[in-house]
Parts: sequence; C-alpha cells; structure tokens
Amino acid sequence: MTYNELVAGLQTYLEIPIDDEDEEFTRALPRIIEYAENRIFREVSFLPTLNAVFDTLDINVREMELPARVLILRTINIYTPVGPITAASVRTQPERVSPEFLDAYWPEDGFNPGVPEKYTIIGETNIPTTQVQIQKLRWAPVPDASYNAEFLGTVRPMPISASNPATYLSSLYPDLLFAACMVGGCAYQRDFGSQADDPAKALSWEQTYQTLKTGSALEQARVSSEGPSWQPMPPAPIANASRAPE
Repeated sequence: MTYNELVAGLQTYLEIPIDDEDEEFTRALPRIIEYAENRIFREVSFLPTLNAVFDTLDINVREMELPARVLILRTINIYTPVGPITAASVRTQPERVSPEFLDAYWPEDGFNPGVPEKYTIIGETNIPTTQVQIQKLRWAPVPDASYNAEFLGTVRPMPISASNPATYLSSLYPDLLFAACMVGGCAYQRDFGSQADDPAKALSWEQTYQTLKTGSALEQARVSSEGPSWQPMPPAPIANASRAPE
C-alpha cells in the first residue's frame, strides 16, 4: 500500500469526496497518520526499528546527548583504540547503572579519565529555546579520548507521506496501518463516543485493530526469534491427551 492508496482508502471508508478536496480532512490527515503510526510502534516491537547510530565521545566531558534518533537505548559499544572502526577494533560495553550509583561510584568528574566503564541516562529540557526534552548520557570515568561509539536502540522510522510514499508498515502490515488510521479517522468524524452519530463505528475498527495487532506482534516475535523457546516457529498446538480406543 502506498501513501496515495492509503489516502484514497481513507476517503472511501470515511466517505470523504475524492473529487473535491476537503480542507478539514487535508488538515486532519497528518494527525490521523501520526496517531496510527505512533500507536503501532509503541505497541508492537518491529525488528527493523532496532538500529545502530554512531557518534563520537567528547574528551573529558562527563555528559553527552543521546543521538536524537535513538528513542529507547538498548546497548552501547565503545570502540578502541581511537580512530576509524576496523576489523581490529575492540568493542567495550559500559554497564548501565542508576544516576545515584554512578555519582557515588565516580564522584569526581575529572578523576582518572579512561574508557567509560559505566553510564546512566538522565533527562534535560532545552530551555528557553526549543522546549525539546532530550536524553543525556553521563559517563564514569569521563572519556580520555574521542572514542567512536555505537548506540543500539529503537529508532522511530520516517512517517508515510507524499514524499515518503512506502514504508515498512505500509508494505508488510497495510491492514494494521489502515485499521489504526480508521480509528483516528473516527475521531476526526466525531464518531468516537457514546454521543456520536455512529458510536459502534470506532469500536468496530478498534476491535479490528486489536485483532490485527495480536497477529502482527506474534509474527514479529518470530522474526526476532522470540517465539516459544526463543525460536522463529509459531506456538505448537496442544497435543490431544485423550486415550486411544482399546
């Protein structure tokens, strides 16, 4: 399913005139898609969202911003020695600890710099410029060189749009994406509660979305070899324990 196909489908199911541009629908469409995609990515762990982002540590600086693309950090690999990453580079994984432990474990910022052994994550709001909430890494010890580092974690993909007409969701899970968009579309049409003209409409699409989400989550668990016994196979049916006829 492409972006144009998604929009045409929403116009058909929501009864929006296709031959006459609806300004309200045009304004609401990005929010409908935003609601749908963000909800899906929050509720289902898709393997392609696990990405590596590379950055460089600053010498003698205790804190650095987590790369903006990384939403949920899974692990960090620090490459030694300093310089370009090669086949001979050694990966060191610092241990994540609580802010309280790190400050007690390494109370002096400038004491004995080296390859960071531990880190913690704290938040910071960029005031007064953009009001953007960021995640910051705090090291112990502080880096003694500009080490290259790999930050492995969940990265939010680019949304589907006219300039990005096909995405992982629209290609492999078009039914799930469409159902989530229809839930958001029902909110746009005010069919979202007991006082709505069609109160069952949103409920029906929500139930459809939940059914599709369950199957998608199971399939993604298999993709990640997180199925039964950590393998890519679906759950096996329970064997019939009834006795054979004598």
